[in-house]
Amino acid sequence: MRNPAPSKAEHSTGPYMLVAFALFLVWSNSFIAVSYLLGTEGAAARFDWVSVTVARFLPIAVPCLLYCVVYRREETIRLLRHHPVRLVVCGLLGAPVYNLSLYYGQQHGVPPSVASL
Repeated sequence: MRNPAPSKAEHSTGPYMLVAFALFLVWSNSFIAVSYLLGTEGAAARFDWVSVTVARFLPIAVPCLLYCVVYRREETIRLLRHHPVRLVVCGLLGAPVYNLSLYYGQQHGVPPSVASL
């Protein structure tokens, strides 16, 4: 029996692999970049640990908030009414508290190689 011709979806994995590789490179070097910004790599500190966290989340928080308010208003209101505490707790504990803790540790001597673990 002959195998059917590969579908178009099987041929389009290349761009996704490139994006995944680019994200890997950015993520893996972010610990070194943060150490540089915090001044732990011998350079003068450009930010403190709170400022790095704000600088990391503020640029994406505004477009995400606008998307929720403009394009998904009804869903956003419904979710806020049904799960107000859960959304606030998850929103604060999910990434900001993790990053605040990570950057605090890096500013106080945790090397980037250890912080990346």
